[in-house]
Amino acid sequence: MTPSTGPVPEPPGEPVELGSGSKGHGTFYAYQVRKCRCTDCQTFMRRYAKRYTTRKRRREVPEDAHGLVTTYNHYGCRCDPCKAARRSYDQERYEIRNR
Repeated sequence: MTPSTGPVPEPPGEPVELGSGSKGHGTFYAYQVRKCRCTDCQTFMRRYAKRYTTRKRRREVPEDAHGLVTTYNHYGCRCDPCKAARRSYDQERYEIRNR
């Protein structure tokens, strides 16, 4: 039995009152911890996510990791074995959802 986590709270429509200091708007803290969704915080998180993904995908792919869905997702590898693994995974998920 899966425990119920309850309703997901709606993010605030206006900037959250954070006060002064280094944990103001446009920071990881404001977005993740305080759940602020103002324009500054959203812009910061978009840039943060883009930098994180770019750095992660620049890593060298270990030779024994090819042909795995995780290599396709985490390293951004698009070799034939990795693409085939992703297609197979997607097909399995599709069949499970449509039973």
